[in-house]
Amino acid sequence: MSNKANQSKSDFVNLFLSTAENDSSSKEAAKEFLASEGVNTDKLVTEGLKRIKKMQMLADAGRTEQEMQAAESVKAEATAWVDNLFANINFSLPELVQKKNYP
Repeated sequence: MSNKANQSKSDFVNLFLSTAENDSSSKEAAKEFLASEGVNTDKLVTEGLKRIKKMQMLADAGRTEQEMQAAESVKAEATAWVDNLFANINFSLPELVQKKNYP
């Protein structure tokens, strides 16, 4: 490429960036520019916030599901431990009553 073509591209990029910088230099300037382009900024913000909330809810649901799955294994271990305890206990109510000689 020739030096002149590089200079033209550089000039174009600089012009574009200076315009973009001017349009986005402040919140008000950005809103004015978007409004002049026909963009409904209030609707855009509302939709964006809804999408963020939905992503947060999906992330929370994923964490809850992982916690529930982790709790299931703990529950299964506890149930097995209690079942094992009950299986190894030799308890007889009639024998207890005979030993204590309740009137």
